Amino acid sequence: DHIVRVVASGFDAALGVDFFVMDAVLVTQEAIETLCRDVLRCAPPADAGDGPRAVSLADLLAGGKTLGEAETVRILREQLGAVAAAHAHTPAVVHRDIKPSNILLDGDGHSWLTDFGIAKTDGDPALSVTGFMPLTRSYASPEQLRGIAPVTFKTDYYSLGLVAFRMLTGGLQGAAAATIPADLEKTLSRKWNPLFKGLLADDPDAR
Repeated sequence: DHIVRVVASGFDAALGVDFFVMDAVLVTQEAIETLCRDVLRCAPPADAGDGPRAVSLADLLAGGKTLGEAETVRILREQLGAVAAAHAHTPAVVHRDIKPSNILLDGDGHSWLTDFGIAKTDGDPALSVTGFMPLTRSYASPEQLRGIAPVTFKTDYYSLGLVAFRMLTGGLQGAAAATIPADLEKTLSRKWNPLFKGLLADDPDAR
């Protein structure tokens, strides 16, 4: 389902915080360089020099880098599947903070959704962090930014649309969705327009 699994959780009494233990998605520098050269067709991130590490989509896209159409489609399909799996859970889970840094890549180029730290379940009005709205504004949906309820799995679709736009173009216009379809006419082939107009619809019911 392309979601990083939580394998244990608990409460650290000394620190006074809840914690989660998750599966590690780690790759070596050699593996990521091979992946970028042979699969993703992108420039690899700089060598951190500290052995196997987590590599996110944000690392690959740093500095305005892009991915090809085929690679974007594959990652988008995997992440749409992850959102669908989370929503199929009982109760349904909405991630609410999908962005490139929360999508990890393994050595085979598969993508894994992680960091459900501000996720919520359908029907639960409470935030996981109270007193403010924790989100990444440049990948947030219109209903998140406006504080309009309910926030559903279609919020995650919107964020994935922005991530895909970022992968293809190296640019991002945040929640200014009304301007994105027009820009697609200039930067992408027309075949992408229906997809983005669907994922980035202002009205969640139109996604």
